[in-house]
Amino acid sequence: MIMSIQKMIEEALINRFTPSHIEVENESHMHASGKGSESHFRCVIVSASFEGQSLLTRHRAVYDALSESMVRGVHALAIH
Repeated sequence: MIMSIQKMIEEALINRFTPSHIEVENESHMHASGKGSESHFRCVIVSASFEGQSLLTRHRAVYDALSESMVRGVHALAIH
């Protein structure tokens, strides 16, 4: 069974950051991506591992954790 990109993003973030809170929402339907597309995501992640890090450092860490998912056709990722 092929895992959805959304599920890959969730699992990668959980494995890397052990978050106390995580939300990954597929927002592709709000764009011209077509029905069933997985290209635009919104991510809210809260983790103790981000403590003391700048916003830029946190975003770089998230992108690093998601490098495989990003290659699979993710066009946009909003990180909160």
